[in-house]
Amino acid sequence: MLVFIPFVLTAYTDPAALPLPEDVRCQHITSHSAGYGLREAVESFPSTLARADLSVIGSVFPDSCRRANFYAASAHKLTCADAPGLPQIEAALNERGAVYTLVDGAPLISVAVNTLDARAALIAVYPRPGENEANASVALWLLEK
Repeated sequence: MLVFIPFVLTAYTDPAALPLPEDVRCQHITSHSAGYGLREAVESFPSTLARADLSVIGSVFPDSCRRANFYAASAHKLTCADAPGLPQIEAALNERGAVYTLVDGAPLISVAVNTLDARAALIAVYPRPGENEANASVALWLLEK
């Protein structure tokens, strides 16, 4: 029984370091459907979000968004929408003049922030295993009119 303790500790603290078959690693760690990187993003919101008055729209798959919210502080939950969440992003921009958007850069999921009628400032990136800060697929943006 004690042999499983290191595995469980690694699974909880650093799941990317688990010795997994490649198909399982893809499904649960490295692919966009795993939601990996989203947990790290929402856990960092209390120290990353400078403007508590703004909502954070999840431009990710709705199930990944809901999964990420399990790890979010109650004051910093993602607003989940059908990807890419463009109507919600535009509504927040029109209502408040600014909005945070957490994007998953996997193809055909997220809104392309540079196509919106807003200034886009990159706030933080959350690399998945095998990625680095330059090619991280999960990123937090501040959009302002």
